[in-house]
Amino acid sequence: MTAATATAAAAVAEFNYSVLVSRTDSTFRPHDAPDHPLDIAGLSVGRAADVLACVLGVWKQFSLPADVVATMGGVLAGLLEQLTKAGFTVHTADEETLTRFATTNPAGHAAPTFEEVLLRHNVINGTYLALEDARMIEPAAPLTLPGSAYPTSAGRAHVRSATHDEVLLIRLASRMVQSQRRQYLATACVAICSSTATTAEAPQVLWHNCASDDLTLAGRTSLNDRAGMNIAARTVTMDHWATTALSAWKAERSALRPVHEDDSVLYTGTQALTSNSAAASTDQQVKKAIKLAGLAQAPGLTAGSLRLWSILKDATDLASAARAARQGGITLVALHTRVETLIANATK
Repeated sequence: MTAATATAAAAVAEFNYSVLVSRTDSTFRPHDAPDHPLDIAGLSVGRAADVLACVLGVWKQFSLPADVVATMGGVLAGLLEQLTKAGFTVHTADEETLTRFATTNPAGHAAPTFEEVLLRHNVINGTYLALEDARMIEPAAPLTLPGSAYPTSAGRAHVRSATHDEVLLIRLASRMVQSQRRQYLATACVAICSSTATTAEAPQVLWHNCASDDLTLAGRTSLNDRAGMNIAARTVTMDHWATTALSAWKAERSALRPVHEDDSVLYTGTQALTSNSAAASTDQQVKKAIKLAGLAQAPGLTAGSLRLWSILKDATDLASAARAARQGGITLVALHTRVETLIANATK
């Protein structure tokens, strides 16, 4: 067991599940300075202060905690400083230079941990996604870490919780998963799955189940009634980004044809809303966002990871863990057992 895993296990024993979704970087201080007035001319030539202002402005749109954005901003500030010293900008840096930043530290610092490497990788991809979102660069393939960056393990990876930085990237990338007819479908799928819904529950959400920032979910009854498999029907509160995403999707749908309150928000196929086909359609859209975010190779990262993130992120003690379990439609015992399994899988 690594030191980081041991620390997480100790926190989990005290019902602080939020440690499982947070990443930090000991080399770079969080960047929480006042917003820099954006100069488009400076941004177009890759001036560090303007790139930082633009990217942070985009990242702040996705309802992640302020300290998460500040942590990622600190890593980005470190990247921009190193690029400037080497004579590069974000527009001219090559893949080798970016990978070197993610996987090594400046002289005088210990080598970055595995989690720090992953955070830096995501900051890099999140930077270019944000610049693309701001229409400052053309779409580009995400940076891919060397295969050796991920530990090898036999068999299929266990589904784990997404981390804050991964959720930011997936939410951002979902805005770019577009077809000729559907601009906001993937965004809506990510919004519902990151509001505690399973992929089976997601297509069962009807428009009348979305009232303001409330989302009503159908739950699930396990046929074999295994412990922890049942999920209660419930109403959860969506964050601002998820609410806005569903509003954008509804506006897009309404522009094509009238939207009926008893229509599924996500599924327009011919199968039952409880069918595997309906669930798979949601899963497919989330996978597209994960791939575009540069996270396709991340083991165990699925639509279910978004559900776990939305349950675990606010659990810091026994009382908040109990609330988190209710939000997920499960018992505290079932949630704690699942979290212990996540820790156990992380050590394999």
